[in-house]
Amino acid sequence: MKISQDSYGRKVTLFNGPTGRPATMMVGSVPNRTRDDEHLQERFIAQDFADSLAHFHDRKILLLGDGQEPSDVDAEENGNRFGIQLKRVRDEDDEREQQLQRKYVDSTRNELGQVCAKLEGLQITLLGPSNDLLPSLNSGERGKEGRKLVQMLASEMHALANDLEALPNNAGLSCTWTNSPFRQVQGFVAWRFASSGGLWKFQPRSKRVEDIEALLADLIVKYSLMYGRSSRPLWLLLWEVWDGVGVYRERAAERARAILETRQTPFAEIWHFAPGVESVGSPFKIWPRQ
Repeated sequence: MKISQDSYGRKVTLFNGPTGRPATMMVGSVPNRTRDDEHLQERFIAQDFADSLAHFHDRKILLLGDGQEPSDVDAEENGNRFGIQLKRVRDEDDEREQQLQRKYVDSTRNELGQVCAKLEGLQITLLGPSNDLLPSLNSGERGKEGRKLVQMLASEMHALANDLEALPNNAGLSCTWTNSPFRQVQGFVAWRFASSGGLWKFQPRSKRVEDIEALLADLIVKYSLMYGRSSRPLWLLLWEVWDGVGVYRERAAERARAILETRQTPFAEIWHFAPGVESVGSPFKIWPRQ
């Protein structure tokens, strides 16, 4: 690989993924709830969860269809029926900023054109400080800085396109810029998860680890108080795409368990889940303790 120091001070590093972690692509989009079928999203997540339980835990659950409150989806395991309540873990980023991030991804891909084919199967995370909002992409003078940033991103990825295309499965490449004129994006990390498809995202807003750990615990307490005991077992499935809690979920689970041991919960089992594509997702059991 040719590692160059251009005007932005580019530094390129190759790395391997964590040993023992399955190389799975995170889902880029999950079906939205629609007026015609409000349960489409729940069925999508629940089926991926069922597949992941069979793969990682050798537990075979059969989905029976849409449930009635408090169950979103009814299921069966070894002849025992139960309901699954699905709740999405929402990050705290402002929705307008997320929409702008998606515009940056679309604009950068458009700028790359056919070079995007070389980026298939990669999860690309754009790096930058969390407290600097992206400049506007509006037309005219107001969006001038934003368009320059898109052009810089596309130019740097184009320069490394062949190296990115050659990455083997579960390997990655990081590229950072020490002299970038833009604080909002100061590099990117690409990790190969699959042979096709892809996911582009921005580095999550940094939060204190304590806040991230508290999020799962707070949600579990919230839903434990919201729902009473039902006539049949009920599971709580906390799911998310962007892995904001997932990075710290082992420590977050310990905090949640400490709370659950001091109070009753209506949930027979509680899971955290990150859905997957081309491979199964990533389930993590929070309650009861193993």
